[in-house]
Amino acid sequence: MTPAHRSRLVEIFSRVYADTKNLDDAVEMVVLADRQRQRSGPTSHDNGGGARIIAAVCTATGVTHYDLKKGTTRRTSDARKVAMGLLREAGYSYPRIASMLGLCDHTTVLKGVGRLSERPDLAERVESIRGQLQERAA
Repeated sequence: MTPAHRSRLVEIFSRVYADTKNLDDAVEMVVLADRQRQRSGPTSHDNGGGARIIAAVCTATGVTHYDLKKGTTRRTSDARKVAMGLLREAGYSYPRIASMLGLCDHTTVLKGVGRLSERPDLAERVESIRGQLQERAA
């Protein structure tokens, strides 16, 4: 079983458990979500840059990609804010960033990006990771 198949099955079973007790409804919900993801696709300026930014944030902060999306500790939420700031600087829309990071909606991203100006330590980390990304690109 490939990791992609495994993640689909996990999503289906979690929906069965959380949202509905009917397996057919859960499968239909996952299929509809996949179709929507395929329709929205990458933006015209997204050539994998978002994935590179997220990977750089995970490496620099020592947070796994899963924890970046689901973690609830201060460390993971700070890493998420750094990723939000870098993705926004790269030109991604607030809703697109929210979907990339598995967040509820764009207002979470708005608030997270706003917090960067209140936290100089996070702003420094954004600068550091931006520098690393530019060095890799050169």
